Amino acid sequence: MSGTGERPILIPVAVDALMEAIDNETLRWTLRITRGDPLPSAPIERVRRCVVILGANLGTLIDRPMEVVPALIPHPQGGDYLGKEALDGVDAVLRLAGFHDQAINLLGLQEPSEEWLPESCHVCGRQLVFASLSESTVRCRSCRNVWGQDEFMRLNNPFLAA
Repeated sequence: MSGTGERPILIPVAVDALMEAIDNETLRWTLRITRGDPLPSAPIERVRRCVVILGANLGTLIDRPMEVVPALIPHPQGGDYLGKEALDGVDAVLRLAGFHDQAINLLGLQEPSEEWLPESCHVCGRQLVFASLSESTVRCRSCRNVWGQDEFMRLNNPFLAA
C-alpha cells in the first residue's frame, strides 16, 4: 500500500458540475469560432484559452446562426440522455453569462442587496432590521413591517419624534 496519509480534499458536487459545464460550453463555442484549432488538454488551461478566444470574438459568437448541437437532456425519470438542442450565438452568450453568475454565487462574491442596521425595530424591539440597497426601504425580519428610510429614521429618533 502506498500514498500519503492525508485524506483527499473533496470538491463539492455543485462546484465540480459547474466547472465541467463551463469547460464543455466554452469548448463547444470556441471550436465553432476557431474551426477546430488545437487547444490545451488540461481543463483549466483549456478554459482560460477558450475564454480569451471567445472574448476576442464576441461579435462573431453573437452572430452565429441557429444550429443543432449535441446536449445532455434531463430525463423525466431521472438522469440524462444524449439528445440535441437548437442554439444560436445569443443562446451561447446567455448560457456563458449564466455560468458566470452561478460561479459568482458559488464563490459568495455577489454584491450585497441589503445592509443590517444597528437599530432595533420600534414595533417589536428586536434587532432584526435591514435596509434595502436597491430600494429606499427598511424592513424588520421579525415583525415584517416595512418603512421608507426617512420614515424609519424619524420613528427611531426620539428627538425627531417629539
